[in-house]
Amino acid sequence: QQPQESGPKWLRRVEIAAFQHNSGFERAANSLQAAKQARLGRKDPRIHRQKTAPPLDRNSKVSILLDPAYSPETNQMPRQTTFIKPGTTKLSWRHVDATKMVLGRLATEVATVLMGKHLPNYTPNVDCGEGVIVTNASNVAITGRKLDLKTIRRWSGYPGGLRVRNYRTVLADDPTTLVQEAIIRMLPRGRLGRKMRTRLRIFAGAEHTFAAQQPTKLVIKSRKAPASR
Repeated sequence: QQPQESGPKWLRRVEIAAFQHNSGFERAANSLQAAKQARLGRKDPRIHRQKTAPPLDRNSKVSILLDPAYSPETNQMPRQTTFIKPGTTKLSWRHVDATKMVLGRLATEVATVLMGKHLPNYTPNVDCGEGVIVTNASNVAITGRKLDLKTIRRWSGYPGGLRVRNYRTVLADDPTTLVQEAIIRMLPRGRLGRKMRTRLRIFAGAEHTFAAQQPTKLVIKSRKAPASR
């Protein structure tokens, strides 16, 4: 039913909203009917039935029109996005056991928690992530031949000061360095990424010194038996 041109302004706005609501529903229903008919390749009497939207009651119409974000021209509500302001978040800590976990998959999950991408109010330019405590770094799993083929390089800045070690050597000497390098390289570069690193704590054994922070367990589904070393 077309909206009337006479009457109070608020009543006309309600009628226009109801008309646009029904029109949009009918257009969507007609397009779905056409697609179904084309897919079936034959006429189905059920798809020619009239489909209309459920009528809006008075309270629903008034609540839609009184919303300041409502646009009568498009009959749509804009997407609401929440941005965190710096200094308004409360730091929480998570604990993950790295035993029998693949190094790369562990690093991606930990980096996601450090950046805060798992949170619904994630803001890219704000440090809104959580702190992560990784234990049993010496028992991390490395697949394939990466223990002998992949290397970590460190240069002192002087001629002849290049030090190259493979993953097997680093894992035997200092496993925390191996896990830390894998996680840090998945964080943003720059000032924000350096701030995220301060919330990463890695321990080679099963014990850690952050019991006062009351960390919650971080469950990672991807697990695999450690490769032969």
